[in-house]
Parts: sequence; C-alpha cells; structure tokens
Amino acid sequence: MISIRSLRDLLRLFFIFRREVQITVVATFAIILLGAFLLPNRYESTALLLVKPGRDTSTVPIEYSDRPSIIMPNALRDPLLDEERMLTGRPITRLVAQQYMEALSSAPQPTGLVASVKGAVRATVQGMVSVVRGALELVGLVEKRTAEERLAEDLEKNFKVSHEPGSSVMELTFTWSNPEVAQTVLQSWVEQYENERTRTLGRVSLYAFYEQEVKDTQGNILSHKQQIQGLLDQRAR
Repeated sequence: MISIRSLRDLLRLFFIFRREVQITVVATFAIILLGAFLLPNRYESTALLLVKPGRDTSTVPIEYSDRPSIIMPNALRDPLLDEERMLTGRPITRLVAQQYMEALSSAPQPTGLVASVKGAVRATVQGMVSVVRGALELVGLVEKRTAEERLAEDLEKNFKVSHEPGSSVMELTFTWSNPEVAQTVLQSWVEQYENERTRTLGRVSLYAFYEQEVKDTQGNILSHKQQIQGLLDQRAR
C-alpha cells in the first residue's frame, strides 16, 4: 500500500498508474461530449391560471344541528384541489397527448447536419427501445400500452401544478426539451381544462335549469287543478 505524504508521492503514484489515469480522463471527456451532444436541454414553460370557484363548486362550511345555539364552522376544503385534480386527470392528459401527436406528425423535419445526426441517433435509440419493449410485452413482463398512453404518462410526469393556501391562482409548469413545444403543450393543456370545466359547469347549470322547470310545471298543474275544482264547485251549487 502506497501512503501519500507529499506531492512527490502523488506524482510517483500518477506515473505508476499513468495508463489507467489517461484511460479514465479520455472516457470521462467522451461521456461529457456525448452527454452534451445527445442529451436534450430542458426548458420550462410556466403560466398562472386564475380560478374563481362558483356556488356550484363550493362546499358548505357549516353543519347545522337540531336548533343549535352556536354554529361552529368546520375545516374548509380547498376548492382548488378539485380543480387541480381535474387539470391533471387522465382525460385531459390524453386529449393533450392526441393533439401533440397530431402536431408532431405534421411538423417539418429538422434540417442541418447536427439536427440530422441527432435525429438519426434518436430514431435509432427509440427503435432499440421499441424492440426491447416489444420483447418484454411478448413475454408478459411489461404491460402492453399504446404510444398515446406512453406519451400521456411522459407529459404527466413533466407537468406540475400548485397553489398557495388561500390563493385562487394556480401555478402551472411544464418541462420539455423544446421551448416552443413546451409553450404549445401548456397552452393546449389550459384550453382543454377550460373546455372540460365549461362542460362540467354547463351540466350542473342544465341540471338546475331542468329542476326549476319541473318545479314550475308542478306548480302550474296544481294551479290548474285548483281552478278546475273551483269551477266544479260553482256548477255544483
């Protein structure tokens, strides 16, 4: 065992293992270059979404007992938790994945030597991964999934939503390798959420509308019955 006590001992150790040190330095430098060349950059697209829960989405914070003298409020449930659950739900994620795949199929191919080499290497790696995945699915070690489902899972992993307690503003963050794609996907995500929320609130509004119409119809029927009964009583006299 060599004990290092001075710089001379360190230099002696370097010359003894000179070949191993050179191989390690060259391998490290090659890994750094390959990582910088092949690994994609990460870009974040952020957005602030103001949500004002209405009467249909709010909860009653008070419980009433039999003739209470004091009404004690319970712990309020944050209504934005339901909004976040809707925003990160699988239905909206699948719609965003469908739009992303449609846009990707119609997008022009990148030009240039570097972009072409990156695209070729990425396609080769994806092909190898597909072959391995297919073999694992055939054996039964991996669940068979479609490309849309895998893309939806990737989008969901890179999407984050949060809000401060008591705030009505949700902070959306989406991370992707392309800044334009990240911005487009986040915009599509917000649009799909707004459409889903509009449909949900629309169904609630329609339910209240039809319920009111039923009550009005029942009131009209009762009024007509009373009028008919009054006419019958007059004729009986």
